[in-house]
Amino acid sequence: MCAVRVSVTVCQQLEQERLDHTSLKRTWQMANDQFLSSQRQLLSDMRRMESVLTAEQKIYIAGQLCGVLLCR
Repeated sequence: MCAVRVSVTVCQQLEQERLDHTSLKRTWQMANDQFLSSQRQLLSDMRRMESVLTAEQKIYIAGQLCGVLLCR
C-alpha cells in the first residue's frame, strides 16, 4: 500500500512539473512575442523618422553615433 501511495505522489509531482513547464514556456513565448512586436514598432518608427531627415542631418547623427560607440 505504501509503494502505491509513493508512486501516485511521484506521478502527481511529475504531472505538476509538466504543467508548470508548459505554463512557463507559454509565458516566455508571450514575453518574446511582445518584445519582438515592440522591436518591430521601434524599427518602424526609426525608419519613419529617418525618412524626414535631410542628408546633412543623417551625416551628423551617424557621426554622433560613431563617437558614442567608440567611447565605450
